[in-house]
Amino acid sequence: MYSMEQNNQMKEEEHSIGVWEIQFYLQHEDGQPVVDEKGEVKKFYSPHSDFSDCGLTEGLEIDELREVN
Repeated sequence: MYSMEQNNQMKEEEHSIGVWEIQFYLQHEDGQPVVDEKGEVKKFYSPHSDFSDCGLTEGLEIDELREVN
């Protein structure tokens, strides 16, 4: 996991924030997620879509991010 010092070093190196992966889920009319036979939320992805330039990262700062383990 990155420390705040490492995040600050990355910021000083002129990095920008990108989008790596997006997952979707389906929901019923009442807003409840669709689940599988184990009760887990069914997750989906869109293999032919490019969300890299859709504004998801606008307003985010590097020091607000936390590394995924």
